[in-house]
Amino acid sequence: MRIRSMRIGDFNAMYKVWKRAGLDLNGIADERYEAGEMLRINPKTCFVAVEKGVVGTIFGVYNGRRAWIHHLAVDPAMQGKGVGTALLRRAENALKGEGARKVLLFVNHTNRKVKSFYMKQGYEEPNEAVWMRKVLA
Repeated sequence: MRIRSMRIGDFNAMYKVWKRAGLDLNGIADERYEAGEMLRINPKTCFVAVEKGVVGTIFGVYNGRRAWIHHLAVDPAMQGKGVGTALLRRAENALKGEGARKVLLFVNHTNRKVKSFYMKQGYEEPNEAVWMRKVLA
């Protein structure tokens, strides 16, 4: 398994991994658009794990103030083999190289099983946070 920079040409394979991994997704057109924008803005901090095709993904995004992890997903057949940890470390190091000092991520209520993975990686659940959103499009 190797980790390399993500390319928009990886999208179809990435989307399949996201579906198999159980991510809560928008429609495919929205996901394709958002992936393209994240790659355009953060080309040095988004990665895929490859072993006979894409088996894992991570978007590291940085806006100059905060860094976020999006769509860390590993094909279920590859889970428990260090792929997620390797992707997370690679993105964290790349984000740090871009100047990020803090990394945030969001765990959807439908995917709470991943909380223990993130806690093992040193992430914590801040008590003061309330997540809100507004859909603009």
